[in-house]
Amino acid sequence: MSSRRQYNMPPTEDTREALLEDTAPSTRLLPWAALACLGAANAAEAVEVLCASYLLKGLKGAPARAAVSSGVYAGMLIGGVGGGLLGDAKGRARSICLAMLLAFVGGVGAALSGSVGAMACWRVVAGAGVGGATPPLFALASELSNGPARGRGVAFVASHWMVGSLFAAILAKVILPTNIEVDFSSYDGVWRRYAFICALPSLGVAVLFCFRRNLDRGSSSRSAPAMDFPPPERRLLAIMGCTFFGLYFGYYGLSTWIAVLVDSAGIGDAYTVAIYYALATLPGNVIGFLLIDRIGRRRLLAGAMGLSACFGVLLVVTLSIAPDSIRSTLAVAAALLVNASTTAGFAALDALAAESFCTKRKATAVGLLCAVGRVASIGAQVVNASLSKSPPLLVAVTASLMALGAASVFALPSPEVVEVAAGDAARGEPLV
Repeated sequence: MSSRRQYNMPPTEDTREALLEDTAPSTRLLPWAALACLGAANAAEAVEVLCASYLLKGLKGAPARAAVSSGVYAGMLIGGVGGGLLGDAKGRARSICLAMLLAFVGGVGAALSGSVGAMACWRVVAGAGVGGATPPLFALASELSNGPARGRGVAFVASHWMVGSLFAAILAKVILPTNIEVDFSSYDGVWRRYAFICALPSLGVAVLFCFRRNLDRGSSSRSAPAMDFPPPERRLLAIMGCTFFGLYFGYYGLSTWIAVLVDSAGIGDAYTVAIYYALATLPGNVIGFLLIDRIGRRRLLAGAMGLSACFGVLLVVTLSIAPDSIRSTLAVAAALLVNASTTAGFAALDALAAESFCTKRKATAVGLLCAVGRVASIGAQVVNASLSKSPPLLVAVTASLMALGAASVFALPSPEVVEVAAGDAARGEPLV
């Protein structure tokens, strides 16, 4: 008997539909157009999440920076759970449409804010929209992909985060002044135009999914979402929650604070380095796309997070003791390697989370895991705000949590991917 752990669940109406779809020839091309729509949503999420990182320089004091930077993640914590439940109950595409519309409203509200408190509150609203879109987005990406190439489909969607992060970075370089000041007393500030433009992709995606509701091929029947996770899935939730915590703390901690970190460490122009930092996700996406179905989700995830921790240590050493002549070059290179490795890890983590739970609980499970990640993201904002004047210590804390996240991957049950959808359980086909 195979050592593969299988959870045999009775095929419900929705999983019987999934079984019929999954038995299609594995050589069938992935629905790239549909996946590109999901990728556009992921890119819009990146723009809305990361746009605040370029405004932090213009805010005075650690409390103000922490409030604004953590606002979006607090909203994502709320939206992640709600979006998962709504995605399983009412359909993936409809949930994405409503969530991205909410993100647009929050983004516009932040652009029109008259105080730090108001801006932080509107960022919570934007985060609720962004967080609400993520669970149904990756659940649907997994359902639209096919057979042995399923991991590549999810990785393709995840790779669009680079497009959004690059858009936010280039726009900041073009629009925002080097010595930006967020002045709430004036309504013609350049920072307001930047925040407003960053909200527009969310509106575009909301409109797109209004006309692409037919994408819900693999969604569950429109019944109430199921929260009755069986013991094997509860164990998976606990272990994967640790992995989500480490990866989210590291990625969102550094991504949100990269501009401030560069300024504080004096290693170059903040906006230029941010563009390079966004471009570093390209090799990470390529590696994730090529290896995810070849070596498996778990190996890719553990290796990527382990490398991120190692490169983080290199960054700490560089910032602490490297000679001034090479300090900037080595520090920027190490930061780029951290981002590339983390990006590859995200491709594996997104696929693993979407594939490890049965169809009727898939979006709900992803939402709960994302909620754990948002707690980590909020913690990263608070920690980084207090450590922003000590870059080596900030990076050391980040690298430590990345290492713990990598270690948690090895606690996942064998094999590398546990697929509980009825179709795969019935066939017993390995995905990795």
